[in-house]
Amino acid sequence: MDIETAMNKLIHIGGDELALRVIELYAEHVPMRLETLLESSLNNDLDQISRMAHSIKSSAGNLGLQAVYDSANIIETTILHSKPPDHLKADINQLKTEIAQSLIDLKNWEQKIRSC
Repeated sequence: MDIETAMNKLIHIGGDELALRVIELYAEHVPMRLETLLESSLNNDLDQISRMAHSIKSSAGNLGLQAVYDSANIIETTILHSKPPDHLKADINQLKTEIAQSLIDLKNWEQKIRSC
């Protein structure tokens, strides 16, 4: 599912209000989860990194944010399968980049919804 499909589905189910609320919740909570993930990476707290990656992945999946979903999934899978986290820093940086882009994309959707 892509972002357009996800947004249209939300609008169909609960109208513009639901879509805007879901965007608001993502914009509020995902950056906080990313911050917790970043702090956890400094402490090598792999369990917390995995939990935050899973939470971000779930939020992204619900909104069709495939790049965020994929980046979070790589982090979670790496940790869950006890693979050496050699590239974890790069993976986390990629997730950070994808989240920043997703917030821009969702802001554009918010403007589109409000202008209709």
